[in-house]
Amino acid sequence: MERLLLKIDYILSNNDILLSTNIYCQDPVNTSTHVPVKACTNVYLEIKKNSKSKANSVAYKLIWEEMDKDIYINEIDKHLQYLPSDETTVDDKIKCVMGILHKATKLAVPSRIIKLNGPKRKASPDVKRLIGISKNKHRLWNECRKTTRRPSSL
Repeated sequence: MERLLLKIDYILSNNDILLSTNIYCQDPVNTSTHVPVKACTNVYLEIKKNSKSKANSVAYKLIWEEMDKDIYINEIDKHLQYLPSDETTVDDKIKCVMGILHKATKLAVPSRIIKLNGPKRKASPDVKRLIGISKNKHRLWNECRKTTRRPSSL
């Protein structure tokens, strides 16, 4: 039985971003009619590091069932009229719309804390001071214990 080889893999692009393409040959072991296609572009993505400190961050769960739809819709309508003009990039418009949705969600959707990072129980300033004193006393006690346990040298 002869195998029919048809090229059905395509890359659609304007020529401004496509540097090269390579359509690899089909391996005899591969029984698929598809072949690997590699495309190199001149588009580079910017990698941004998240500057938020996660040491004391709090995670919330949104309770969408209890959302106030009127507030949500009004907040979105109020800010949509101030969307950037056509001269801005799509990325800027997406960031703007995401910001509007986050603001509306913060106002209209109740939430509850599901995760606290950091100490399990928050201590008052007096308790923190007493904890520090206790740690120092324990450290001193440990040091004294170590010095008394040492065997005497002969």
